[in-house]
Amino acid sequence: MELKKFQRARTSFQLNSRIDEILNSCENIYLKTDFTNITIQLISEKTTIRRTAIYKYFQNKEEILLEVLKKHIELLKEEFNDEELIKNKEDFSNNFIKIFENHVIILKIMGVNLAEIERQVRVEKLIEFKKTFKEFHDKFIDILKKIYPNNSNKDYENVYILLLTLMHGYYPLTNPTIKQIEAMEKTNSLINCNLDELLKLSIPLIFNTLKN
Repeated sequence: MELKKFQRARTSFQLNSRIDEILNSCENIYLKTDFTNITIQLISEKTTIRRTAIYKYFQNKEEILLEVLKKHIELLKEEFNDEELIKNKEDFSNNFIKIFENHVIILKIMGVNLAEIERQVRVEKLIEFKKTFKEFHDKFIDILKKIYPNNSNKDYENVYILLLTLMHGYYPLTNPTIKQIEAMEKTNSLINCNLDELLKLSIPLIFNTLKN
């Protein structure tokens, strides 16, 4: 039985605060557990919002996680406005790596659960997310053009595709499940690589495909 005191959000500020509380709760839970363990009830227990009230904003946990991902993609895009990021080629890779280290949840969602999430959300929610991701693409390409001006549009797109491919692979490769570790240990196929090492290895290689 839900005993939480509930007050209807009457202003846009109250509405946004309530949604932020739901997103923050879901994000904190997701970073500590598996996707399958997350429920609307569990998210509610970590907030001041009743479970039934959460359904006023989101249809299911997949829509909440998609919104969490969308929020972090928007934050990532905003970080591209930092002049220090694009000051010179030498620091670009290192700064780019730090950005991804600050948004590990992007790599986890995209690498582990995005396909399932996209199957379960309403099409209008998916369109909103794809629009945000297109803005991220455009901003990323613009940065590449500033730092590496002597390349073709195809070259820039190829770098983006490489980055996108790695974004889907970083987390599952460096965070295997207990069952996967057991299987790899028994077959002598365990890969000892952490996320930081993989980022430092792969990001410079991607950008090195471009002409200076």
